[in-house]
Amino acid sequence: MLVSDPAAPGLQLSSGLIEGDFNYPQAWGYLPTILDHFPGTAAENAPPGTDPARLFTGINFLMGGLDDGPLVLLGSSAPGPGGLVPTHYHRTDTFRMTVGSEKQQMKDAGDWLGEGDFLVLGANAVYTQTLSTGGFRDLVIEADRRGSASLETKRDPDEIIEELEAGQAERFAHTWRCHRRDEDAISGVAATFASPMGKRQRILGSISQDQDWDVLSDGSRVGAIFLADPESGPVVVLSHNAPGAIESPDATYGGDRFRLILKGSCSVAGKAYTKGQFRVSEAGTVDGPVVHGPEGSSQLLVLADRRTWLPDDGAGIGATSRLAELDSILSRPSAANPDRS
Repeated sequence: MLVSDPAAPGLQLSSGLIEGDFNYPQAWGYLPTILDHFPGTAAENAPPGTDPARLFTGINFLMGGLDDGPLVLLGSSAPGPGGLVPTHYHRTDTFRMTVGSEKQQMKDAGDWLGEGDFLVLGANAVYTQTLSTGGFRDLVIEADRRGSASLETKRDPDEIIEELEAGQAERFAHTWRCHRRDEDAISGVAATFASPMGKRQRILGSISQDQDWDVLSDGSRVGAIFLADPESGPVVVLSHNAPGAIESPDATYGGDRFRLILKGSCSVAGKAYTKGQFRVSEAGTVDGPVVHGPEGSSQLLVLADRRTWLPDDGAGIGATSRLAELDSILSRPSAANPDRS
């Protein structure tokens, strides 16, 4: 299942495929459900005559399972008053990466996130973010949409969930039930290059810090982050790809995939994508061949369901040596599920 926020213009849509450009988020439109959480930047506080879409824009994508797949949010905020996001938590694991050029875009626990920095938090982790006055641009993955509600600690969580569920059908023509109890959340934070820290299962990293990532035979470097259900949850694959590296053949896949180019270029099915451009492919859609550009690339790839990341149409794991190497990495026993074989 792949559904984009119908309120978001500025996307290229075709059968099983959504394409867009993070360099021009102002084309996406105002996203009030997110903006309302940011004090001082809500539409009612905007200067007279200001278009809310110039303050905060965003897109939501629903991926994976009909009821429990991940929700991916791309968001952008113009410079403004900044300030604290209300203390809240999610009943699911979350991944956040800031992709704007500013060095300080948002802060968690004393750590500012700048371009290419990322933060992983386990389900039920309470946090209060500080937003920069310089604005921000970020990508957020809520691993299991049943836990996507932002549960502010000063509000009744059931009231928040009821509001969210009431608006789902209108926005997505689909309604999913949210987790009603903290213990309903499925958490499985793990990574190939770091161990989650503390009660919040926190991992803080950066696309520029790849010293502990796996090195592939073509010279590319890869790090994987596992979220939610240890068997079927999503995986975030970060990579620095060697010039001309062949990632995968012309193939279809059993799961939805989101690809964002962070640096350099990459071609998919003969179409070139450069920094800031993204491609979201629905399960069963041809998604290849994938070849990285002459200068290489840095890339974020979201696999909605780790069970279905390999080609499912006979291309096979032997089609490229890189697929076999990645399969070994993504099959590695993790801290979240040490008994996985």
